[in-house]
Amino acid sequence: MKITLIIPSLQPGGAERVLSVMANYWADLLHQVTVLTFAPADEPPFFSLKNAVGYQPLTLLKHSTNVVSAVANNLWRLMVLRKAVKKSQPDVVISFLTETNILTLCATRWLRIRVIVSEHNDPYKIPLPRSWTILRKIAYPWADRIVVLTNDAKYFFEPKLQKKTIVIPNPLTTPPIDGSRVISGRKKLILAMGRLHPQKGFDILLRSFSALPAEVADWNLMVIGEGPQRTKLEDLAEQLGIEERVEFPGIIEDSAALLRRAGLFVLSSRYEGFPMGLCEAMANGCPVIATKYSNSVFDIIAPGNNGIVIPPNDSKALSDAILMLIYDDNLRNKLGTGAKIIVERFGTSKVMRAWDDLILEATKKNSGLRRDRAQSHSH
Repeated sequence: MKITLIIPSLQPGGAERVLSVMANYWADLLHQVTVLTFAPADEPPFFSLKNAVGYQPLTLLKHSTNVVSAVANNLWRLMVLRKAVKKSQPDVVISFLTETNILTLCATRWLRIRVIVSEHNDPYKIPLPRSWTILRKIAYPWADRIVVLTNDAKYFFEPKLQKKTIVIPNPLTTPPIDGSRVISGRKKLILAMGRLHPQKGFDILLRSFSALPAEVADWNLMVIGEGPQRTKLEDLAEQLGIEERVEFPGIIEDSAALLRRAGLFVLSSRYEGFPMGLCEAMANGCPVIATKYSNSVFDIIAPGNNGIVIPPNDSKALSDAILMLIYDDNLRNKLGTGAKIIVERFGTSKVMRAWDDLILEATKKNSGLRRDRAQSHSH
């Protein structure tokens, strides 16, 4: 099977990480995998790809100064992308992120190539510019399948598109840990992870952390990630008088090592597509607190069994939940132990089986993936 994956870049991000996992998985099964990005040729991918994966940056990220140059740049992108897709001779193309999905559908129009588009955030919460909204309405019906991360996202689309929309969560790569050692050796560290962007609600987390009583001042907070709000968040930590206890280390490749040592993990997001950081924390046996960013949080957390769910935008509810877990070792242990079931539900092999079945259905190529997967498991 020849599979071509398309994404703007392979810099740090959830969709980018998922693409690299998928590409490597299929390369291990000896499928011919090509990854096309819009990135410059001299920009190395942040996420590692197997040698067998054909990585091709197309240098398409030109800046548009006005509407005319934007139209011209996008037409040029379409031509370059169309040529690259044809050259890869795919059985199926899988595109990631809304604007790239639209460009991919336009670039592959009338090529008789199966195209699956993949949404990676909450479409209700991320409004597209009017021009892209119109283009999505025109182009998405051309997709053979649309993949979304949650049932909520599926119902964003009109009924005709819902019929070809499939819910497949992101694959979780972190291995399960020994549940009997969840709490022992953990530090007095609250961990959060994600792009430093208003979406993630780190401002709320800082306010909640600053409201904790002096008797738990030996607990520290670390926010892993990079983004446009770094200076604003650092300034806020200083204003709240907690800068000595808050660290912004930027992007850390081996976050699992930290998640195995942290006392608890907080997802403070205002909205989410599919919270990989939360799932990784749970897979590493870390007790978690998450906002009810949408009803789909309950697909991941059973409150009181493997995590705590609080209302979004509520710093008091968050501080109360943090304090409750700090004081209650037994509850932290219970939640951390219960959390590891997440690996069974969202592990790579299970999620990728759903992708394999989707590709088989979309391409009607019944001789390919299943047989190769069976051979792979037999070794």
